[in-house]
Amino acid sequence: MKRILFIAALFLQLQLSAQVTTTPVYHNTVSVAPFGLLFGNLQISYERAITSSSSVELEAGLKMTGGLLRINGFDSPTLQTNDFEFTGITLTPSYRWYPIKGNRSHTGFYLGGYYRFRSMGDNVEGNYTSSKTGDVSPVDLDVKLVASTLGFQLGYKLPIYKHFSVDFLFAGPGLTFGTLSVNENQPLPEEFFTDAENAIRNNLSFLDPYLENIKFKGTGDLSSAADVTLPAFRYSIKVGYSF
Repeated sequence: MKRILFIAALFLQLQLSAQVTTTPVYHNTVSVAPFGLLFGNLQISYERAITSSSSVELEAGLKMTGGLLRINGFDSPTLQTNDFEFTGITLTPSYRWYPIKGNRSHTGFYLGGYYRFRSMGDNVEGNYTSSKTGDVSPVDLDVKLVASTLGFQLGYKLPIYKHFSVDFLFAGPGLTFGTLSVNENQPLPEEFFTDAENAIRNNLSFLDPYLENIKFKGTGDLSSAADVTLPAFRYSIKVGYSF
């Protein structure tokens, strides 16, 4: 009888061990966002497991061109410019918690938080007609946005084949705080910035609660800056390889 119980216990232990070893456990995932290239974004991320149900991730992004999504320039009676095509970098560290364990480690539904640093710039060219004198001045500005974002994230990481997965970030609402600085390559009349503030608010009227406090202030010869607070929306589809 003791031999039978011993054999049964050994068989059960072997079965449990087999089940454990058939569930892959990966601690690292490298991902790319292929659809971001359509919008001029090159995004690469590295995720590292810190516990059996949580991880940290660092995403680096390079904005090269406007791609399919461009921001229209100003076209008002006083200000006409080229389309905006900001380029620069983003760095986004984040934390993930996977509350339900799937058939592979660190996959399935996840939620967490993120911080994003962004530095973007563009050259803006066009013409400005003074609202006071009617004089026309050429516009040649170097514009730079340096901003930080804090937010939450919600997504699903779907294993598809062996080491590969598709990561769907469904929602990443947040709030951005930053500084928009402007350097005049050619001097402009003082009233230019007042008219520019009005043009920004008219073009982005749905953001009125956030844009109403934008006020450019001089920071030196031919340089001005304004504090900016805006809502943020983060989402992506990434293909990952785990190891």
